[in-house]
Parts: sequence; structure tokens; C-alpha cells
Amino acid sequence: HYRGHLDYKNFNTKFGITTDLPGIKGHQLDAGIGLDKPFQDGDSKIGLNANVLSVIYDEALNARNYLLLNGNPYLHFEGLNWGATLGVDVLFQSGGGAGTKVRVAPNVDLHWNVTEFTKLYATVKGGFDSNTYLDMINQSRYIAPSAAVKPSFTLADVEAGVKIGDADGFRFDLFGGYKMTDDEHFLVSSQSYKDLLPTEQPTPEREAATEALIPVYGSLTRSFVGGAVHSQVWSPLEVSLRIKKNFYTVKDASIYETPIDDAKAWNLPGYEIDARAVLQIIPPLKLSLNYYLAGDRQTYFRGENIQMSAIDDLNAGAVYDILPSLSIHLKANNLLFQKYDRWHGYAAQGLNVLGGFTFTF
Repeated sequence: HYRGHLDYKNFNTKFGITTDLPGIKGHQLDAGIGLDKPFQDGDSKIGLNANVLSVIYDEALNARNYLLLNGNPYLHFEGLNWGATLGVDVLFQSGGGAGTKVRVAPNVDLHWNVTEFTKLYATVKGGFDSNTYLDMINQSRYIAPSAAVKPSFTLADVEAGVKIGDADGFRFDLFGGYKMTDDEHFLVSSQSYKDLLPTEQPTPEREAATEALIPVYGSLTRSFVGGAVHSQVWSPLEVSLRIKKNFYTVKDASIYETPIDDAKAWNLPGYEIDARAVLQIIPPLKLSLNYYLAGDRQTYFRGENIQMSAIDDLNAGAVYDILPSLSIHLKANNLLFQKYDRWHGYAAQGLNVLGGFTFTF
């Protein structure tokens, strides 16, 4: 069996860190191939996935050019009521401000159907988070254009749980996990960097350092526990609730090589609640309602840890299928008119509405 994918993006921005400086331009290529061969009467297989991620910037920023090669050999076994994928990711990384590195990370996926309605599962992953320019712009449009974010490396990302399904129309999921990451980044106000500059620093540079988000790095350990319930007792209505509690430890945090004491997992929520409901009014029309709450967040500002308001968002949407290949959608966000900062100093939008169409072929 063979498969592959190819994704190419050409990107550019109009401005740099100031309006009189040129923006960032470049190309990003993500391509991969995979092949596998069944054995043991087709119930199991041996396979190999290979992937390349390349980012090439314009000449002024070619020092930020980035390359990540990933080879993933694996064995997959399938039994009557169980399955196991045992593999590793062999990674070669070059550039991106992190030099050249070779790493090996686990890539394991296990499940066991204990009964007809009960399944135990576990995954063990790892690898690089490339943090390319496009990655960071998607994370926050307020990041400083000049801030090249170093790739992070996850030594182990473990999640395990139990799923109980079809109990009188309900499905349950209880889960927990643990993750260790080196060079994790946290986005904070560049005012924190400005405070480190000498007072004789030229005014334009000091002022430029006040208008964006910049990365702070640290070694992050995260563990979490949670649960989810999904119900479709009445077939037109689908309801789900997911609750998660996170625990963080940050060590060796620094901002431009200046150590930070009492570091926290800035911007990351201590707890999350996600409730969703989807109602199929008529076959072409589907309505949705979603409430998301993320609290116990902190940020770092001018040498201090500051408590942030919870993310508190209620949104509603509708999707109408005009044709099997064409649909239109409409969504209204922040229906509760809540005021909170997604990033310290950058307030979330008030009530806002967006719409569009989707065409599939």
C-alpha cells in the first residue's frame, strides 16, 4: 500500500517590526510518503512513513531557514479485540536558530477492547514542534515579526484512558496524561524585554520592543486528568461535555538568556470546560452551540507573575447543505459579551459574526 501528501505555501507580510521595514517572505514545503506491507494473513503490517518540512525565507532572513526530516518505521499488530502500533520517529533537524540535531522519539499506539462497549487505550508520542513563522502567526498574530521562535522537543507525550460506549445512548471517556518538553515557548509582552535593555538604548528600538509578543523559553512538564461524556439519546440532538484539569512545572525559564525565577506555564489554562450541542433541524440544516471556559491562567509582565481573566466564550453556528458538495455556514462568537485577554494586553473581540461557504470535490 502506498500513500503521500504534498503541501506548499508561499507567504509574505507587508511590514516588518516597523512600517518602514520590509516584511517577511518565504516558502514552506511539507511533503511525505508512506508504504506498508501486510503479513500474518493481512491482520498485521510493517511500514515506513517519511516526511520532510522545509522553510526557506528571503535572503535577509536566510539564517532562519529550517529543515526537518522524519523517518517513522513501525510494526502494526491487530488481534481479535486489540491492536498495537509500535514505532519510532528518527528525526534530523537543521536551522531555525537551534543548530543541527538528531533525535529519536517514540511513536506507539495501543488499544484493547475489554468488552463490547469498553476500550482501554494509550499513546506514547514525541518529537519536534517546529515553530515556523507560519506556525507562530497561526498561534498569535501579535507576535513580533523579528522573533524567531526556537523549535521545541518533546521527549515523551503519554496519554491513556478508558472509553465506555453505548450505555443507554451515552459514551464516557476518562483519561490522563503526562508530557515533557524542552525549549517550550511562552508568549509574553515585549515590555518584559524592554526592561532588560540599557537605558541608553536608542528610542526606536525601545519603542519597537513594546508593541508585540515575544517568546520566553523553559523546560515544561505537564500532566492532566479529565473526563468526557457524549450523549445522543434523541437522534437529532448530539450533546457532549469535556472537563480537564492541568498541572504544570516550568524549569530553567529565561528571556533572552536572562533567568526568570518562579516561572509559570504562562497563558496555559489550569482547567478547561468544553460543552457542545448539535441539533439537526432538517436534513440540510444543522445548528450548533458551544461553550468554552479556560481558567487559572497567568502571564509574565515586567518581572512579575500576573493572574489573567478566564477565557469565557459562548458561540453559536449554523450549517446549511445546499448541495452534497456545497454548504454555507454562519457563526456568532462571544455571545456573552465577555471581556478577557487571550494574551496579556491584547483583548479578545467582542460579539463578532463570520460566515462563508465550503465546497468539496
